[in-house]
Amino acid sequence: MAENRQFLKRENTLLLGGPASARVVDGEVEVFGHRPKKGETLISRPWRVLPIHALTDTVLELSLGAGHSLRIVEEDTIPDSWRSLSERIGINSRVIVIGGVDSGKTSLVTFLHNQAVKKGIPTIIFDLDIGQSDICPPTTIANSGLYFKTVPSLHLIRPDKIYPVGYTSPSYNPKEALDKARLLLKEGEKRCVLINTDGWVGEGAADWYKASLVDSAIPSHVVLLGAESGPLLNDAIAKSGAEVIKLDVPKMVSPRNHEARRLIREMNYARFLRGASLKTIPLSWISFKILEQEGENYPSITDYLNDVVLDIEKCGCAASKKIIGHEGYDLSDIGIGLISYVLSENDTVSSIALFMGIDPKKQIARIYTPYNDTIKRLAIGGVILSSTFEELHVYRQRV
Repeated sequence: MAENRQFLKRENTLLLGGPASARVVDGEVEVFGHRPKKGETLISRPWRVLPIHALTDTVLELSLGAGHSLRIVEEDTIPDSWRSLSERIGINSRVIVIGGVDSGKTSLVTFLHNQAVKKGIPTIIFDLDIGQSDICPPTTIANSGLYFKTVPSLHLIRPDKIYPVGYTSPSYNPKEALDKARLLLKEGEKRCVLINTDGWVGEGAADWYKASLVDSAIPSHVVLLGAESGPLLNDAIAKSGAEVIKLDVPKMVSPRNHEARRLIREMNYARFLRGASLKTIPLSWISFKILEQEGENYPSITDYLNDVVLDIEKCGCAASKKIIGHEGYDLSDIGIGLISYVLSENDTVSSIALFMGIDPKKQIARIYTPYNDTIKRLAIGGVILSSTFEELHVYRQRV
């Protein structure tokens, strides 16, 4: 990365797009309410923008990677409405944030967390955004433990409990996503809870799903960030008795296209699969759970794999080029697998993995994972990845 120094006037904001980093050499800044110490390095990840607001005249040392962006604006990019909301958050508040894709939900949750911590109120973060998750792998949801420190980014917070969903949006399997969210939302009673949600909003199934989340969350505040509530969500909010706060999408939020969101997920698969290796495990050791909506209807993992392979062959996607002409259900030699999850005894995720198929003759499974203990239970999702973590296809049973 190229390094240079950047002077930032008091009350100006540097919008630093990744990959890049900044270190405060002199002065004082805030990032979503987090005040870094002198010498602390602030990381702006690829396809993300970090708003560094100068509280005093400031000198930053920047390291800039290929594809970075720099922009200085002569104002604080945190809306006054966000500051007003943060002042209403107390020790037992339960806040759920609902909005469309790239509406600023994660930024708002980060800011609310930091403002609460600065008031002496630790928070528990619930990350229900399975397509653009921060504290857990893509295709999962998670909560943090009680967190006492401010952060410039939620990805620095470690998850406490992780549950598998198996897809990059709840729209693929709303029931599974809701069941897992309900398990998670039982946590955090009598604490300050901040709930980030996915960007699936609108009428029909999306309205039902968000209404069901509100029913389960029992919120004190429902924040609609640039989103209109449907009739079912309206009813759920009224039933909950929560205060409704409608906020506009901040003008500095930059929408990401579909490809950028996919590339962010691929980067996060790699993050959580770091140090993985291919394991060969006897099938008799493993109990499989298929997360597909009709997964319980498959007599065996072989039947499921057969349908997945047939679907890949027909999809005309990048995965089909690899699988056409390949024989058998051991996919490790062609470098593709299904996103999967090593489960603990209480159905939480111990590690993510790639399920790369089976050899029925040898009665073995091929599993690519950083998990080094005995694998007894494996949940199988519907996202097909390459061995370099590229999203190739999504399998969903045709009915």
